Amino acid sequence: MVIFRFIHVLLLSSCGLSQTYDELKAQIPERPEFNGAMGKYLNYPGLNYEPNLESVRGLIRFNKARASTYNLYTERLDSVLPHPEYFVQYQYNQIDCRDIAEYRLVEDLHHYCRFDIIELGAECVKQYGYGFEDGQPCIALHLDRILNWLPEPYTNDTVPEKIRDIWTEYAVTVHCEGEDPVTKDNLGNVVYYPSNGFKFRYFPNTGLEGWQSPLVFVRLDEPNPAIALRVTCSAYAKNMKHDDILHTGKVSFDVMVD
Repeated sequence: MVIFRFIHVLLLSSCGLSQTYDELKAQIPERPEFNGAMGKYLNYPGLNYEPNLESVRGLIRFNKARASTYNLYTERLDSVLPHPEYFVQYQYNQIDCRDIAEYRLVEDLHHYCRFDIIELGAECVKQYGYGFEDGQPCIALHLDRILNWLPEPYTNDTVPEKIRDIWTEYAVTVHCEGEDPVTKDNLGNVVYYPSNGFKFRYFPNTGLEGWQSPLVFVRLDEPNPAIALRVTCSAYAKNMKHDDILHTGKVSFDVMVD
């Protein structure tokens, strides 16, 4: 009898580790729908990149042999990564979600998942100049902080063909490519950290103090030098909208390695 009860509890616990989109969505306060041109911006998260410095007008240009040409970029990346004091200051709102592969549970909505910077890999780190010193720049992507937005998963029947080979069910998939023929021919390999994009467990943002949008590092492994490259990155979820003007779901940036 004791063994039977133990197995029964274990089965219930296992079932409880999974949460569907509909179940979780029903527990989130309804978001107002905004109309008009700005509605696209307010209803769907924009995709942003760093380092994004107004002083260089959107062009990330540097010489890997001269640290002075990329120090501003690496300092900017330093500023967007969560620092140790962040984990201490907001620890009362955070939970460890490393074992959550899907959504976090309804009962966990009064906390948010602490972003684990280990997910960003061992290549795009300060010790290696975020790849700039090797001519392999790491670009950080993040989604806008839209309140109560919950990414909806694709199914095998609805996933776009462009991401079918890299898509995983419980993550906002990121895909970057050259925007023009010159860039397509000279961009080289693109690597993502984490490889499956923005994990669903970090959403929604319910307005708790200290919540941070998760990051994805995009590393350009083999960009040909002395060529201005125009790169477009897009974020994919079933309820994501892509808009070139408002940058919802996508963003473009320019890179040139001297």
